[in-house]
Amino acid sequence: MLGGSEIRVFSPRGQIYAAPTLIYHYINTHHYDPPEEFMRALYEGPAAGSREYFERLKGLGLEWTRTSSPATKTAWFRFEPQGSQQQTHV
Repeated sequence: MLGGSEIRVFSPRGQIYAAPTLIYHYINTHHYDPPEEFMRALYEGPAAGSREYFERLKGLGLEWTRTSSPATKTAWFRFEPQGSQQQTHV
């Protein structure tokens, strides 16, 4: 169920962040501004659905169950170091 679970975001520096599955909705619709550290980890860390992402989940003892297609990093959502999100259409 969307909103009833969490995602994990892995930083290349070792931090692990948890966020509700509705975080994109909160950002896009309600203009929530996540902490810069979280956004940097989202951009720099392994993409959800990648082999590295699943290996990191497994290392934490977390199971992944398919609720939809695995996400990929797309051009429409990118981290900008100044803290602003830029939407581009491809």
